[in-house]
Amino acid sequence: MTEEKVKLLLQKYLDGDTDQYETDQIEEWYLALDKVRNKLSSEHKKEVSEKIFLAVKQAMESKSKIKKIYPVMLYRVAAVLLIGVAVILGFWKLKDPASRSPDFISVTTTVKEHKKITLTDGSEILLGPSAKLIYPQTFNPGNRSVELISGNAFFTVVHKEKQPFIVRTSCNLDIKVLGTSFGVKTINSKPNVEITVATGKVAVSRSNHLLGILTKGQTLNYNKKTGIATSSLTRHEKYIELEFNAANLKQVIQKLEYVYDIKISMAEGVNPNLKLTAVFLSRQQPEEIIDIICSLHHLRFSTVKNLKSFKIYK
Repeated sequence: MTEEKVKLLLQKYLDGDTDQYETDQIEEWYLALDKVRNKLSSEHKKEVSEKIFLAVKQAMESKSKIKKIYPVMLYRVAAVLLIGVAVILGFWKLKDPASRSPDFISVTTTVKEHKKITLTDGSEILLGPSAKLIYPQTFNPGNRSVELISGNAFFTVVHKEKQPFIVRTSCNLDIKVLGTSFGVKTINSKPNVEITVATGKVAVSRSNHLLGILTKGQTLNYNKKTGIATSSLTRHEKYIELEFNAANLKQVIQKLEYVYDIKISMAEGVNPNLKLTAVFLSRQQPEEIIDIICSLHHLRFSTVKNLKSFKIYK
């Protein structure tokens, strides 16, 4: 979790807008402070204590401005927020050293601006107006994670089987993919988060609880207040280009399998290193694309199981 996300979560807590999970998370952080403080030098403890004392005093003086009061914990958390989140974030990082992250880049768009971002792995993100995105300068070996704080964004993710791509939102939704294209709409002032899949398949979860698996043409709406998720067919599908530049047949097949959620096998004798340079649109049916590829290389194909499984042969 980034510092920006911690700030947003603490502000929601003070405004009385957190759900039970978020409230428990913040209070768990606070309960961990005493344990971590024992690891600090006496000089550092004194400095932190002075800051918290002053912050508590200010919080108590301005308590009339607080919309909702949580038992006992409120002023303590308010104190942490008022000193710039530095204390709680520092303790949080000490509590879990593995959570320390590489340098992050924050991108914000204006009310009329669209912005395209290309990540180090080649994945692309198109940010809509009034959006905010945070992403690392370099990805960790285990996964590729970015945070969409607010706004609309459309993701075209490069396929990496052993390195999943995860989009996290400010309401703790995780959208996990291996390689596909999808849109996320999350407005802080509105109750719903919307995820729409253009190609491939994504899994949406919250706090390790799976909310749904979406495929091409499906939309999931998540209500931040009730915690209820509903899925439906997309009214207006979004299509993308499938571009291959001197890609071998094996790579092409892997891409098509993920984009269309199908299975393609090659019979014995088919050369997996045959090259292809072409551009297709995701609105095309997979059998149409496979037919073109086979025609270019003098191959044939057959299909079974309701157009979900294909076999290429000589």
